[in-house]
Amino acid sequence: MKVILLMVNILEKGKYYSFEFDNDIHGKLLYEGDFAFGTFDGNGIYYYKNGEYYIGSFINGKKEGNGTHFYSDQSIKYKGEYSNGKKNGNGTFYFKAGTYYKGQWANNEMNGKGIIYYQNGKKKYEGDFVNGKKEGSGTQYYENEEPEYVGLFSNNKFEGVGMYFTKEGEYYSGVFHDGVRNGYCEIYDKEGKLSFSGNFINGECESKFGFLMNSIRNKIKNLGFNKK
Repeated sequence: MKVILLMVNILEKGKYYSFEFDNDIHGKLLYEGDFAFGTFDGNGIYYYKNGEYYIGSFINGKKEGNGTHFYSDQSIKYKGEYSNGKKNGNGTFYFKAGTYYKGQWANNEMNGKGIIYYQNGKKKYEGDFVNGKKEGSGTQYYENEEPEYVGLFSNNKFEGVGMYFTKEGEYYSGVFHDGVRNGYCEIYDKEGKLSFSGNFINGECESKFGFLMNSIRNKIKNLGFNKK
């Protein structure tokens, strides 16, 4: 286990450089930039032990204002606003998988309105976030930016009233729980005609009788026997 023995600050050509030393006597650059009253203050670069680093503004030793955090491979991890050392305000976070989030932040978490994008730049989700999770109203998209689900979310899952659209053109309108249909739901075909209405439990139709009755009704309508 390494123990920090001391930190050394060096002033050179108007810039301060901070080095920390461990019991292996290997100095590591921790910070370079502006100092005031013995701490980071102004513009500077902070280096993390995992190879990542931050370039931006500091006040009283904490990130404050605009800044950019980089991965160890020098690609951008986060670019945006900070307050009291944390991501607060508006900013863009780039996930390792290639997707990225652009929107509001509070206490280092996605909080408020925001959009997650696919790698191709098309929207993946747009809506509300609470503590880094989809929570509230939102729209989830397929990779071609066609809507997949429009409605309420909780804990990253469909929860409450919403509409789910299949890639084939059908859509479900009703109540969702834990990411699947639960409760009353209506199913519409590609032409927007109601093909079924009934209750679902854990994504499964409570009774196939509902499908049969709706199918019969549709056939009767197509034969022209509708009552005037």
